[in-house]
Amino acid sequence: MTELSNFQDKLKNLPDGVSCLVVVIMCHGRLGHIFLSDGKEIELEEIYQMFNNSQCPALHKKPKLFIVQACRGVKEIPQHLYTDGNTVSGPSTPKLLPTESDIMVVYAVCPEKLAIIHPDNGCPLFVEMEKVFKDFSTSRHMYELFTKVNRSLDNRVEKHGFTLDTEAPRREVKTDQLIRLDPAVVSDLGRSLHIVSSLTKKWYF
Repeated sequence: MTELSNFQDKLKNLPDGVSCLVVVIMCHGRLGHIFLSDGKEIELEEIYQMFNNSQCPALHKKPKLFIVQACRGVKEIPQHLYTDGNTVSGPSTPKLLPTESDIMVVYAVCPEKLAIIHPDNGCPLFVEMEKVFKDFSTSRHMYELFTKVNRSLDNRVEKHGFTLDTEAPRREVKTDQLIRLDPAVVSDLGRSLHIVSSLTKKWYF
């Protein structure tokens, strides 16, 4: 959090301003939280809030993209419910922005799902992102790019050798160089992205 705070301060003092923000987070986690190497947890919402319109004016009206590669396998009721803001405008009313706007968060897996990692090839999310962004990044909107990534992830066949972003026990049986896990674990594996914008953000109970 100290590093993020220092980064936030640097954004405020850039002489030429800021055009956009991209933050990639890759670690172990659970729904709404990420784990640090010392065992502590950080609530993802704390990170997002550091770069909203109120906390980081330098990013006012600038696109902000967060990509989170981490497990989200635990349900939890949040302490504070989220309320979408609205843009208010009119002949005699100054234009107002909600606290959060122009934000997209891309999670590697949907709520309650576990993320997977290949020791040699990396994370499926980043593998498919590289392919899609290489071919379409100059001709497609960001949401369209990640929609294509999502389709690619859904069509993947995971070969033997991947690991879970968790210490969950599993049983493996090699069959034609593919891996068959315990059905109970397979049902927890995430295969689809969860794309959230400032207008569609929801809490999952």
